[in-house]
Amino acid sequence: MPVSIESADAKPGKRQDRNPAKKRWYNAPWTNKEDVARQLFEWVRTNELISWPRRFANLTFYRYMTGRPVNPAFHYAVGARPGNISAYYSRVQWQPPILNVLGQCDDVLANRVYRQRPFLQWTPDDSFNQRATAKLLTRWTDGAFNDLKLWGKIEQVGADSRMYGTGWLKVIASPVDDKIHADIVQDDEVIMDESEANVTDQVRTIAIRVFLNREELLDQWGDDPEAKAAIKRAPRANLGCYFGADLDTSDVIVLCEGYHLGPNGKPGRAVLAVDGYALSDKKWKRDHFPLAKLLYKRMTGSARGQGMAEQVLGLQREVERFMTAVWENVRRTSWPRILKPVGAQVQDGAFGGKSAGIIPWSGSIEPKFIMPQAISPDQFQYLEDLIRRIRERIGISDQQATVPESTRLRSGIAIDKQATLDDGRHVELSNHLEDFVEEIGVLLVEAGIEAKPSVTLPGRTRQIIKWSSIDIDDVSKLGRPKPFPVSRLSQSIAERQDQVDAWFAQGVINKQTKLRIEQVPDMDDFMDLVNAPGDSAEDAIEHMVMTGEYVPPEPFGDLAQSFAMAQAHYLVEKRNGTPQDRLDLLLQYISATQELIEEATPPPVSQTFGIQPPQGMPGQMGSSSMPGVELPVTGPGQAAPALPAPGLPS
Repeated sequence: MPVSIESADAKPGKRQDRNPAKKRWYNAPWTNKEDVARQLFEWVRTNELISWPRRFANLTFYRYMTGRPVNPAFHYAVGARPGNISAYYSRVQWQPPILNVLGQCDDVLANRVYRQRPFLQWTPDDSFNQRATAKLLTRWTDGAFNDLKLWGKIEQVGADSRMYGTGWLKVIASPVDDKIHADIVQDDEVIMDESEANVTDQVRTIAIRVFLNREELLDQWGDDPEAKAAIKRAPRANLGCYFGADLDTSDVIVLCEGYHLGPNGKPGRAVLAVDGYALSDKKWKRDHFPLAKLLYKRMTGSARGQGMAEQVLGLQREVERFMTAVWENVRRTSWPRILKPVGAQVQDGAFGGKSAGIIPWSGSIEPKFIMPQAISPDQFQYLEDLIRRIRERIGISDQQATVPESTRLRSGIAIDKQATLDDGRHVELSNHLEDFVEEIGVLLVEAGIEAKPSVTLPGRTRQIIKWSSIDIDDVSKLGRPKPFPVSRLSQSIAERQDQVDAWFAQGVINKQTKLRIEQVPDMDDFMDLVNAPGDSAEDAIEHMVMTGEYVPPEPFGDLAQSFAMAQAHYLVEKRNGTPQDRLDLLLQYISATQELIEEATPPPVSQTFGIQPPQGMPGQMGSSSMPGVELPVTGPGQAAPALPAPGLPS
């Protein structure tokens, strides 16, 4: 029977308090650091006691997914371990899987879904100031992901979600060093009110408890005499899901971080404490925790998800039972048997002697060698059915799991169609990953408002994005960011070669370009070259709109493209209420681009010589004087077509 918080706090022989709110740690007096820490730890002990079955289930999932028997994250506990828990779980016998279908499916999903790296873009309303802030914030967020090495951590959180059903990443500005920290939080470290977590996915109180060496905390808080004394006298941690007698916990203590969301928009509370003393106690003004949550399978009315291991654990165990039976059958029945005729004058040892030995034999009846069948075809089919059912439940196709690299699809069209089918099966997982990355983006900006760090924008050149250039003090004014794919270009060498062949066949690139980019093939560099004229004009226009500084058009760029882009931006900015001084800069840029176009346009031949140009001369549609180059008709005010640069698409 679950133990309530009130009954856990009550002392024997004393009447229980009729006001449960007084027993909640977030209602403790603000002036008493000892009282709030004591109540927080009592709350954690109570809910940890209820969560023992879930803790051991998570350890079981870890064992089957990894093949390892122990995980140090489950070794410790805040409260004393109940005797019946020790008696029950300590007797559990476990062996690593012989045929780990779970691990195979986990590898496929890790590569197929959880290594996607969407690009976050902030999308505000049509206000000019917010649009300018959103562009800068998008760059800053990209740089923060790079500096904090978040993509590797996101992949690890994905592994946690597949294993336990829920993965967590905490993003917060540390009060110790005024920097943004992004740390993976194990699901076992997150404590909730279990009765609340089982009926809603929006809990309002949560705690993170970690087990640290006492000296590590003293290094961080040793300058505070009260905190130093509290850390030294903090009780040691108890044993958790570790049932040996050789684990020393004398120097391991519990650091607990509790968060409560206030009701009706009122501030909540955030407490960082060791048992007996609050190291930090402050108001929590956000309407969410500093945790981004990644679910594998959403469970209705539950704050935690269901993992891949929990979904198919019964089938995986049946595979193990079958493989164990097969091993036993092979060991017992697959050795050859020999039918020795009665009365044969041959020693028994001669039948089992050296390989290809000679057996002296006399008589009319010869011995018969029998090779028993250890496993029937029907039994093998049963195993294949079990494996197929596991893959179907998880959404893994036979091709993804078993086809060797040498026989995989090479055609670009076939690859695209197969990827579409695979992505359709994992839409839910991809949506959860996108939601998770969005939450991280919001938490990053909230931490940036506090810490105000500069970040390095990734790319071919280093670019420092300073927080001081971003005018924002409340991320809610911008809404939520939207994830977009970084690139649709193929990633493997074989698929990129197929893309190059397709471009050449379609006439997008010429033979020289094909030969050049086939060496790597570095299609990203090629796309940078192709898009350089448009990117240059885009950068100039954006700089004028954002800063109010004029940038003249580049005469060596694509003037027609720059002219069209500037006109389009002018119309968009005018509709969105951009200040007039920025619109004037765009008009100046458009006018200057038009002048460059007119200067580069040759006069018609008829105006120069008073005659009609013959077929094939520039200025009329037809063959030009340059072999293999077609020049369209140009008139006054029209841009002269630029000749294609060597190696670039014509």
